[in-house]
Amino acid sequence: MQLYDQIYKDMIDAKKARDEFRSGALSFIYAALKQYKIDARKQNDPITDEEVVSVLNKAAKQRKDSIQMYESGGRTELADKEKKELELLMNYLPKQLGEAEVAELIKTEAAALSIASPKDMSKLMGAVMPKLKGKADGKLVSDLVKKYVSSLGA
Repeated sequence: MQLYDQIYKDMIDAKKARDEFRSGALSFIYAALKQYKIDARKQNDPITDEEVVSVLNKAAKQRKDSIQMYESGGRTELADKEKKELELLMNYLPKQLGEAEVAELIKTEAAALSIASPKDMSKLMGAVMPKLKGKADGKLVSDLVKKYVSSLGA
């Protein structure tokens, strides 16, 4: 079963079970996916799992930003709600790679590309990002690449 269909099925099940939280959160996700289909002019075409993951990653990033803003504003009840929605989103996303795994891939790519100075950072980012797309947070990858190339210049 495709991810899009699984989200729809889970949303219907949550509505039947009268689970307001899951129903609302999954309805929001489903609406975002339908909007993506409209924006991409794919109303009649099936949406791929890669596209679903892309939309879910965007929604997860929005949740993380909201959590940070709510916590800095002292709105813990809203931050808790966003955290629960983020947990629900994470159930549909592929497992993210950890910092150690990303760092290892960066070292491997740097060796393959003969990266020798901080000037080669863009070349390394260009090689690493496509391999980690959807598997690791872009900010984490960027930070680890910066850390790696700065250690070369030291």
